[in-house]
Amino acid sequence: MDRNKKWHIKMAGISILLLVVMLACNVSLTNPPVSTIDVTQTFSALGTEMAAAVGETQSVEPVEAPSTEATVDTRPPVVHSVTPPEPTNHRESGVIDRDNTPSSFAHRANGGENFDQNLYERPYTSGVMDYLPDVDILDAQLDRSGDWIFVNLQMGGQNAAGGMKGVYGVEVDNNMDGRGDFIVFAINPGTQWSTVGVKAYQDTNKDVGGFTPLTADNRPGDGFDTIVFDEGYINDPDAAWARISPSNSSMVQLAFKYTLIRNNDKYLWGAFAGLPETLNPAWFDFNDHFTHAIAGSSLSELAAYYPLKAFYGWDNTCRWVVGIKYPTGKEPGLCPYTPEPTEESVEQPTVEPPYPGIIP
Repeated sequence: MDRNKKWHIKMAGISILLLVVMLACNVSLTNPPVSTIDVTQTFSALGTEMAAAVGETQSVEPVEAPSTEATVDTRPPVVHSVTPPEPTNHRESGVIDRDNTPSSFAHRANGGENFDQNLYERPYTSGVMDYLPDVDILDAQLDRSGDWIFVNLQMGGQNAAGGMKGVYGVEVDNNMDGRGDFIVFAINPGTQWSTVGVKAYQDTNKDVGGFTPLTADNRPGDGFDTIVFDEGYINDPDAAWARISPSNSSMVQLAFKYTLIRNNDKYLWGAFAGLPETLNPAWFDFNDHFTHAIAGSSLSELAAYYPLKAFYGWDNTCRWVVGIKYPTGKEPGLCPYTPEPTEESVEQPTVEPPYPGIIP
């Protein structure tokens, strides 16, 4: 054999041996190992062009599949001292959302989505775009009574298997800066008031929405970082409840105390619903954790992104005010609204503010 060839074979063998030894000793060739989270967050910053180059169906931060193993709750039973009263029929604040029933046969959303601005109309499965009526918000209504805040979420229908199998919640922006401060939600509510499956989180470091709240960017924060209510096992055991309405099998009702949102009486709020496996409090706002190409789209007219891919089974609403009669129109995330004339220009009308509604 040629001497040079023998030398090259020998050197290759030595290199391979060194590589094996270094890997076994956990030695990095150049830099310390990079975590999967760091890799995926870096990938998020590459934008839709790079996402398309490596495969649009890949998630920026893969969602772990829920465990199929049955878990046993060994915690002692929660002792309650008060349950919510019956909600009133008054509508203090509310939002109309897109009804996807008319377009469900075509496996597409009936408008209402603006991914870049944190507005999602995705009550469909990934890929095949099967309609999920129990995660399609049609109407969200809020009212306050005594110590309680009540939210009614009218959904498109029950789950195909019966009941309401999704996650149903509200996001509260206490200082109306576009960053949510609290979320309160329930997973798979039953027909009676219960705290089972009901949780609430707070954003303590004010980074929900990343660098630019609501607007998609490549610098996400850590979202809602602190749990403040956990099925009655943290703080006030009676602070938050949920049920399916006794008079409407397609309506989910939430009830929570003022104290859960720090007794604030003026704020922006919006509703959300989705599949439990899609929920991640740390990923608000979701458009900071997925590029549009990776998330996909429910709008068939956006051919470059349609259908839904990594981010699916989710619906939310624009936001409306509580405790404020006439918004300025500049509140971040506010539903389409024409501000009322100021008192200096004309006497304020006595009618209620216009009913906020569907995003075009």
